[in-house]
Amino acid sequence: MSVIIVHMVAGFAAVIAGVVALFVTKGGALHRTAGSVFVWSMVVMGTLGAIVAASRLHIPAQRINIVAGLFVAYLVTTSLLTVRPLHRRWIDVGAAGIAFGVAATGYAVALVSLAQPKVVWFPAVPATIFASIALAAAIGDVRMIRTGALRGSRRIARHLWRMCVAMFIAVMSFSVQQGKVLPAELHGGTVLAILSLTVLGMMAWYLVRLRRADRKRRVESTGASMAHLTA
Repeated sequence: MSVIIVHMVAGFAAVIAGVVALFVTKGGALHRTAGSVFVWSMVVMGTLGAIVAASRLHIPAQRINIVAGLFVAYLVTTSLLTVRPLHRRWIDVGAAGIAFGVAATGYAVALVSLAQPKVVWFPAVPATIFASIALAAAIGDVRMIRTGALRGSRRIARHLWRMCVAMFIAVMSFSVQQGKVLPAELHGGTVLAILSLTVLGMMAWYLVRLRRADRKRRVESTGASMAHLTA
């Protein structure tokens, strides 16, 4: 089986597993199983995608695939480690280094693209977006290294946004290949565009719920403390 086929199969498996993990009850056995399948499928897809792109550097557009491939592998791995910590500082430091490297590579790809005689949006715009998100993620890694393992809603939020952004990238990447693997009725990207927007929408919805729940807990905790002091 060629590397390209393995890459595409892993991408398809990641999209299916990601959809299941996104919509089932969180924390349950099915959620954990689908999440694990999603993570390892994304690692395979991203790593192989970056390797294939690196072998085709004579094609300028392939440079962005190196950034995207490494970035999704980083996102899902660090997201998984957030809820299943290994308590190894060197792993967190290494992950932060990868994120900073992805950010630097992404900005470099964008600058090289913009320096061409004929300026086009691709790959400058997506490279800049990937690099900016990677930089934000790297800064978050550094903060976590300094303060220690995250707990409560901050821990869940870190897990959630990294998984969802990786899922969004997977869906968008899959949509590029849809002409090869999807029925003709689904060509055009409408279905996958709706799915990708749904991923971002649900991410925002869950993050808002987490923030509200955290605010409610703080209010209740403050109220309980005041009641104790005045008793």
